[in-house]
Amino acid sequence: MLWSLLALASPPPPGLFAEGGWSPHNERHGVTVQAKVLDGRGRTAFRGIYPLPDDVDLETLFAVINDIEGAVNIGDRLEESRLLSSGPSGIAFYQVLRDPLGPVAARWWLNTAQVERDLDGVVGHHRRTWQSADADTWLEARADIQARYPDAVEVGGTWGAWEVVPATRTLIYTTLTDPGGKVPDALYTTVSGRTLPDNMLDFVQTARDK
Repeated sequence: MLWSLLALASPPPPGLFAEGGWSPHNERHGVTVQAKVLDGRGRTAFRGIYPLPDDVDLETLFAVINDIEGAVNIGDRLEESRLLSSGPSGIAFYQVLRDPLGPVAARWWLNTAQVERDLDGVVGHHRRTWQSADADTWLEARADIQARYPDAVEVGGTWGAWEVVPATRTLIYTTLTDPGGKVPDALYTTVSGRTLPDNMLDFVQTARDK
């Protein structure tokens, strides 16, 4: 059941998925990037919006998005991407990011995710939402990651969603990440504005090539 995985997850900060509050951040290769500063710790969320070309099949794209272990072959950012469990309630997985911010250490995260298909009865309107798993879950997997990547830092938290909207042939990618460690806000914001659209376009190109 859905609650069984959600019970092991950290809920997203309020307002992350609300439509209001987004402001223009930048535009890169046709991807419009928006930003929103959330209450509480003042973390910045980002949202990318990309009108999909006619030669991209939406179902193929969503299948690519949901191929956790295949993600390591998309772009050059991931060192490892492993599925830990999969069932009707969702999935659990971890990913290890190669040195993402130049001199800043590599990062890793362990998440749960849920897939929603045909939202509100609209055929082809799909969404995959993810959130950090609680720190006291998947302890064996966490110990294994830390042993094999001793210099990598676990992110402080990550939440977001991939959404394919057939009515407008649009891909929407929403993400909020606390990178953990000592990463200057300005550096994190600058890098996110570049890597978010690049990440989206890598998935789109992979779907186009299939």
